[in-house]
Amino acid sequence: MASIINGFQLIARLGRGGQATTYLALPAHHERGGQRSRHLLVQLGFRTGRISLRRAQRWGLGALKLASSATATSLYAEHTILAAPQMRHPHLVCLYRQRFPEALGQRNLGLRGAGAQQRVALALAYEPGQSLAQLLVRRQVPRDPAWAIKLAQQLADALSHLHRHGILHHDLHPANVLVQHASTNQPYVRLIDLGAAERLAAPRRYAVYGTPGYLAPERMGADPAPPSPLVDVYGLGKLLAALTAHTYPLPALRTLIEQATATDPAQRGRSIPHMACFQARLHELCTHSTTFPGMLECRL
Repeated sequence: MASIINGFQLIARLGRGGQATTYLALPAHHERGGQRSRHLLVQLGFRTGRISLRRAQRWGLGALKLASSATATSLYAEHTILAAPQMRHPHLVCLYRQRFPEALGQRNLGLRGAGAQQRVALALAYEPGQSLAQLLVRRQVPRDPAWAIKLAQQLADALSHLHRHGILHHDLHPANVLVQHASTNQPYVRLIDLGAAERLAAPRRYAVYGTPGYLAPERMGADPAPPSPLVDVYGLGKLLAALTAHTYPLPALRTLIEQATATDPAQRGRSIPHMACFQARLHELCTHSTTFPGMLECRL
């Protein structure tokens, strides 16, 4: 793969979603004498899954999302959200030029081609790690409730940040969670893909996006209810349930998951009215050693 788009050389496909395909991208000026993509991947450590954050920053790596003009609405929406200075957060992805302001020739948003062949490209800073979906499929998620709660705390922090600024993620599921240091007891996560995000002040009127099994029931069907923070509460509850499916029972955690995933949004809202409440409940689990021996080490 040797395509040059928006000043980037595309060197490997990272993943494909419902509306865009994401590629590992290198600034075109780093292309060393026409060096082939497979040699670059070896040099970067991509094939062994060992691209470190330091190496990603030294090479100026990006994650370039490409979509056709027919499905590009999500990329424009994601760019608008991430471009706002107040949206920066340690557990959210960022635009390429927010990480590399000195970049020459690389643009956060651009077009390629024309007519039916036109493609919209959104450039994000590349974040090393594995998707939580990959870890679950490969059974590489530690069977430790404390590990799951650490992830959930970080996600709740990012979601609370979005909610404070009137944004719902609206598509929280394992493929949209990137995990670094997954094999340690100090995992670090980033919430990715804001293409399905909803603005509370101006929700979409033409479609509802989300992932079956993780999208709140009230947002499905022919006449969906208006979006609310309870949609992300449900998604985080389902994700926490997937993470702890093979761990031994923890009553307080099981209760929290049941309340977060209540089918009736009114019932859900009575137990967990907003994401900050979810955060507080997770913190409570971590700080009360009587709930789970050793949980004090779970505190962030």
